[in-house]
Amino acid sequence: MLAAVCYSRTMINIVLIEDEKAARDTLHNLLEEYEKERGQSFAISSYVSADEFLAEYHGNCDILFADIEMPGTDGMTAMEQVRRRDSDVIIIFVTGIARLAAQSYSVGALDYILKPAERVPLFAAMDNAMRIMGRRRRVRICVNTSDGEVYLDSAEITYIEVFGHFLVYHTGGEDVTEWATLGKPERQLSSYGFVRCSKSYLVNLKYVEGVDGDEVIVAGDRLKIGRTRYKAFMSALNEYLGG
Repeated sequence: MLAAVCYSRTMINIVLIEDEKAARDTLHNLLEEYEKERGQSFAISSYVSADEFLAEYHGNCDILFADIEMPGTDGMTAMEQVRRRDSDVIIIFVTGIARLAAQSYSVGALDYILKPAERVPLFAAMDNAMRIMGRRRRVRICVNTSDGEVYLDSAEITYIEVFGHFLVYHTGGEDVTEWATLGKPERQLSSYGFVRCSKSYLVNLKYVEGVDGDEVIVAGDRLKIGRTRYKAFMSALNEYLGG
C-alpha cells in the first residue's frame, strides 16, 4: 500500500476591480474554472471602484485584475499608486479598448485581457502569473517516510528522484525517502517551479546551474534530460530564467 502524501496548499488572494457587474461576474466564473482545473485554491474578492480598493489595500493581494476605465480614479492611476506601495503584486488589466492596454507596461503589468474576458486569454495570463508566483512562493509538503511524517520546504528541495519504487527528495541537507510515485509531488509542486526533465527526475528550476548537451546540472548533480521531454523542459527553463 502506498503511503499517503499530505499537502498544505497555499491560498492565493485575487482581487477584481471592475465597475461592470457582468464583466465582474465573467471574470469570477472563469477564475473559479481555472481554480478547479489547475487544482489551485483562490480567495477572490471584488471592488466596484479603484477608490474603494485603495482605501482598504494593505498589500494583502497576490494577483490584481483591474479595469482601466472606471468612475473616479481610473485603473491605470490606481495601479501606479499600488505599484509604489507593492512591487510584487501581479497586475493584469481588463479593458474594452485595446489601445489603452499599451500603457499597462508602465506599471509593470504582467498582461492585459480584452473585454469580454474569455477562457483562453485568461487561462494563459493566469498560467504566467502562477509561474511567477511559483518562483517567489514556497509550500511545505508532508512526506511519509518509514520513520513517520517529515515536513519539507519546497524551496529547499533541489530535485526529486525515482529510485525503484521509492522517491528520494534531495535537499541541501539529508535526503528523504518515500514510497510513492513521481506523479504525486509533480501535481503538488508544478506551481512552485518544479518540472520533469525525464521520467525519473522532477527538478526545482531554482537550482539549475546549466545544461550540457542532454544533461541538466542541478545543485552540482548531473541529471539526464529525457529525449521526449527535452523540448518542454528547455521551454520551461527558458521561461523561468526570462520571466
